[in-house]
Amino acid sequence: MRCLIVDTNLYIDWLNVGKHEPILFRPDAVKFMSTVVMMELLAGAYSVHGRTRPHDLFTTFTKLGRIVTPFSATYQEAGTPCDHKSPIWAHGTRAKCLRS
Repeated sequence: MRCLIVDTNLYIDWLNVGKHEPILFRPDAVKFMSTVVMMELLAGAYSVHGRTRPHDLFTTFTKLGRIVTPFSATYQEAGTPCDHKSPIWAHGTRAKCLRS
């Protein structure tokens, strides 16, 4: 069985207009919730109703023991350019690179 951490933008589309259900409700995958996604969903919720649905998601993931918190090293790696000799941004487009 696959393990998935769904990104914030997919949850936003689903919460607002019901998009991405085939991804969010894949029967062959176990979903986890990132604490970063939790923070971003709450930061973008501007009403009590807007915060209720994300809180329901968090409660469910917490009860299932499926909350994931990134380590500080993960943030450092994500923010480190893969080629220190060239800029990350080239002509307005992020340079492509692969980490080994």
